[in-house]
Amino acid sequence: AQDIHVHLIPVKPRLRPLLHVVCLIWATCKCYRSPGRLTVLLQEICNLLIQQASHYLSPEDLLRSEIEESQRKLQVVSDTLSFFKQEFQDRRENLHTYFKENQEVKEWDFQSSLVFVQLDGFLGRLHVVEGLLKTALDFHKLGKVEFSGIRGNALSQQVQQMHEEFHEMYRLFSGSSSDCLYLQSTDFENDVAEFNQKIEDLDRRLGTIFIQAFDDAPGLEHAFKLLDIAGNLLERPLVARDTSDKYLVLIQMFNKDLDAVRMIYSQHVQEEAELGFSPVHKNMPTVAGSLRWAQELRQRIQGPFSNFGRITHPSSCMESAEGKRMKRKYEDTLSLLEKYETRLYEDWCRTVSEKAQYNLSQPLLKRDPETKEITVNFNPQLLSVLKEMSYLEAREMTHIPETAAAMFSSRDFYRQLVANLELMANWYNKVMKTLLEVEFPLVEEELQNIDLRLRAAEETLNWKTEGAGVCDYVTQITSSIHDLEQRIQKTKDNVEEIQNIMKTWVAPIFKRKDGKRESLLSLDDQHDRMEKYYNLIKESGLKIHTLVQVITQP
Repeated sequence: AQDIHVHLIPVKPRLRPLLHVVCLIWATCKCYRSPGRLTVLLQEICNLLIQQASHYLSPEDLLRSEIEESQRKLQVVSDTLSFFKQEFQDRRENLHTYFKENQEVKEWDFQSSLVFVQLDGFLGRLHVVEGLLKTALDFHKLGKVEFSGIRGNALSQQVQQMHEEFHEMYRLFSGSSSDCLYLQSTDFENDVAEFNQKIEDLDRRLGTIFIQAFDDAPGLEHAFKLLDIAGNLLERPLVARDTSDKYLVLIQMFNKDLDAVRMIYSQHVQEEAELGFSPVHKNMPTVAGSLRWAQELRQRIQGPFSNFGRITHPSSCMESAEGKRMKRKYEDTLSLLEKYETRLYEDWCRTVSEKAQYNLSQPLLKRDPETKEITVNFNPQLLSVLKEMSYLEAREMTHIPETAAAMFSSRDFYRQLVANLELMANWYNKVMKTLLEVEFPLVEEELQNIDLRLRAAEETLNWKTEGAGVCDYVTQITSSIHDLEQRIQKTKDNVEEIQNIMKTWVAPIFKRKDGKRESLLSLDDQHDRMEKYYNLIKESGLKIHTLVQVITQP
C-alpha cells in the first residue's frame, strides 16, 4: 500500500493538469506547435509513465507474489494508463478552447498511434501477464474440486494430478522467466507461448473430465452443482468449447422436469374434480393446502430455472432456439399455476362470507332429542375459516373478505369460548350418562334448573354474541355443572367404597381344621376370632357412617 502512494497513485490526479500544460504549450509556443516536437514530448511522458508503472509492479516478483495482490496492482496500472489515454483524447477534441478568439486554431493532425506505440505495447504486455495470473488462479482452484457419482473418486484423482502438474509448471515458469515487462526482449514471449501450449493440453483434459462428470450427474440439481464446482474453469475457451453441448442437455433435462410438473398438475386437477375437494397436505385446510401445493410445485421449477441465469457460456444456451422454447414452456407452466391459485382463492373469497355468516348465527349449543346430551355447535366450516386465515395471513394475501378477517381477529375469543363450552358439555354429558334411574330424583330439580339456564345457549346466544356477558354466562353455568358433577362423582365413589367395606364381612368367622371340609370347626381361638371380627365390624361401621355423612351433606 505504501508503494502505491509513493510511485503511482499520486500520478493520476496530475495527468489532467499535465496535459493541460501540453495544450497551453501547443497554443502559445510557436516553436513547439509542430507534430514532430509534440509527439516526442508525449512519447517521453508515456515512457515516464511506463517507468513508474514498472517500478511499482516489480516485474521480478509480479508472477511470484500472491496472485490476488498482483492482479490488484495490474488493475491500478491499467486504470491509470487508460485514464491518461482518455484524457489525451478529451484534450485533443477540446484543443480549440486553448486558442484566443482572433487566433487560428491548429489541431493535432497526427495519429494517436505515433504517441502511444510504446504505451499500447506495455498495456498489451500487462494484458498477457493478467491472463497468466487468471490462469494460475483458475488452476489453483483445482485443489478444492471433488466429484461425486459412479466415477467421482477416479475423476477427483485425475483433477488432483492435474493440479499438481500445473503447480510444478507454474513454479518453473515464474522462476525462470525473464523480465515480464521488458518489451524489447522476446524471451518472455517464447516462454509464454510454451507455457500456454501446456495449458491448452490441461484445458482439453479438464474439459474431458467435466464431460464425464456431467454424464454421471443423475439429475438437474446435481448437474448445476457440478457447474458451481467448476466455476470459472468452464469459462476457459477450450473447456467451454468442449463442454458447450452439455448446456443443451441441461435444457432437455429441465424440459422433462417441466413436463413432469404439468403432469402432476393435471392429475391433481383431475382428482380434485373426482373427489370434490383438493387432496392436500395432512392437517392443512383445503384452500391454504392447495395454495401451498401450488407454491411447492412452482418452487420446484423456479429454483432450477434461476440457475440458468448464472450460466455465462459465450453461446448463451438461453438465447438458443431450444432455450427460448424452454423459457416459453416455463412461463406457460407458471401462468398455469398462477391461474389455479387465483381461481382457488377467488372461489373461497366468494363463498366464505355467506357460509361464515350462516354458521355464526347458529346457537352455541345443540341438544340430542333422544339422549338429551349437548354438544358445542361450532361448525367445522368456521374452524376451517380460522385455519385458512392463519395460513393466508402468513402468505400476506390481499383482498381478504371482511367476515373472515373479523373472525380471525377474534380467534382468541372463539378459541377460549369453544374450550369452555367443550368442558361444560363433557361434564354435563357425563352426569347424564352415569346418573342411575334411582339417583335421578335426588338431583332432578337441580338438573331442571341447569337445563333452564342452558336454554339461552341453545336458542338465543350465537357466535356473533361477543363481549364479557357471554363469557360470564358460560363461566357461571360451567361452574354449576362442574359442582354437580363433582358431588355426583363423589357420592358414587363413596357408595362404591361402602360396598367394598361390606364385602370384607363375607369371610366366615370360624374355619375348619387344616382347611378340610370333613374336619370339625376350630373353636380353640373362638374368643380371639370373635373379638377380631367385632372390631372389624365396629371400624367398618365408623367408616360407613363417615362416608354417609359426606353423601348427605348439601
